[in-house]
Amino acid sequence: GLFRTVVAPDGTVVDDRAMLYDQAFVLLALAESQKLWGKRADLVREGRQLRQALGLLGHVDGHGFYCGMPDTLPLLSNPHMHLFESALSWIEVSDDPEWRALADMIGGLALTRMIDPAIGAMRETYAADWTPAPGLHGRILEPGHQFEWAWLLLRWGGPDPAATRAAALRLIEIGERHGVRGDVAINALLDDLSVHDAATRLWPQTERLKAAALAAEVTDEPRYWTHAADAAECLLRFFDVPVRGLWRDRLTADGVFIEEPAPASSFYHIIIGIAELSRAMGNTGNMGT
Repeated sequence: GLFRTVVAPDGTVVDDRAMLYDQAFVLLALAESQKLWGKRADLVREGRQLRQALGLLGHVDGHGFYCGMPDTLPLLSNPHMHLFESALSWIEVSDDPEWRALADMIGGLALTRMIDPAIGAMRETYAADWTPAPGLHGRILEPGHQFEWAWLLLRWGGPDPAATRAAALRLIEIGERHGVRGDVAINALLDDLSVHDAATRLWPQTERLKAAALAAEVTDEPRYWTHAADAAECLLRFFDVPVRGLWRDRLTADGVFIEEPAPASSFYHIIIGIAELSRAMGNTGNMGT
């Protein structure tokens, strides 16, 4: 009942693993399709069946999910983030209470297990008991994911909206204060908030944009609009390419773009970044263009 990781154009199986990350995006696609096509019973049913199949990946103590089959460890925050996103999307199109329950479980897990209480940051990898994974991997914090989790937590609210908002704004603060260098959101920090990887990719810029736009809307604080404007200006640099409509993906720590094919995965980030900024500006009604 789970989706494979990679197939060839002719359907031949290339990678037969079933990873939590991929299930999250299938669920997101099924939910968003309802907004375009209206209620499609077949797709609603497919979404419900996939949600039930996630039980195959469920963590033994009921808190979250393993990263996939057959690879279960380390536990990863990133696929949980996208599963959180898909659950929030389903809540917008369905009155099925299980979607709310899934969102509440992941949101609660983020606040109580995944975000480091000492620094207020979200790590990338965890041991089986949701403590930081051993070694370097367990120390890594990605600024882009601080912003992305903040955006989702602000959308969710949870049972204690004030506490959730505080946690989300702390994630944004960490991203802005420690994860932005030379006007770009960089790839990675360590858990002492020092720079681990000062290069960057396109997608952290879109996540900074989304988080700042929603925070500006929620708090009515001008500084978040400044962050959003800075993120948007930085993002435009990635579109300065000979072929209009494509983008560059990677920028070195020295500020040089790497010439390589444009990854299609960036399109997801670009579209949501633009949509979120447009939505937030439309809701404020006074931000101009």
